[in-house]
Amino acid sequence: CAYDEFTQKKIFLILYYLLMIIASVHLLSITEFIGRFHPVLVHLPIGILLIAALFQFLTEKAKYQSLHIAVTVALFWGMLSAVVSCISGFLLSKSDDYDEALISKHQWLGITVAFVAAIAYYLQKKNNKQVKWVMMIMSVLIIITGHLGGSITHGSDYLTKVFSSGN
Repeated sequence: CAYDEFTQKKIFLILYYLLMIIASVHLLSITEFIGRFHPVLVHLPIGILLIAALFQFLTEKAKYQSLHIAVTVALFWGMLSAVVSCISGFLLSKSDDYDEALISKHQWLGITVAFVAAIAYYLQKKNNKQVKWVMMIMSVLIIITGHLGGSITHGSDYLTKVFSSGN
């Protein structure tokens, strides 16, 4: 080769660092792209887990006992989609300038929803009667977490703005 060993190492290191820079830019672009799906993805666990809670409530009546299997399936897919939503939400939070305190509350409550959904799924699979209470807590957490998410995107006064004296 026309270059000595030292020069070859320098060229290799320069190319290596250039490649790392290019890769990190593309990786950031990919993670930001995935994060931007959070507003779309987040509605899956909300709907699926709330329908699971409704079905669980209905199975208390003998007429709706057949929904027991649907509750298990909905909890599984709701739990899975909640985890995916947590990941996409985390990626989105790193890509834009958001209110850190509000993001933190929303993020940790979202993680808690996913965790509680996993507990509910486990209890449902074990036919534990306490699952209805866990799902009630999960439903309240979903409502609070969703409200905080709405506050992030629409502003904290979104619900009450229509009642302000300026309208």
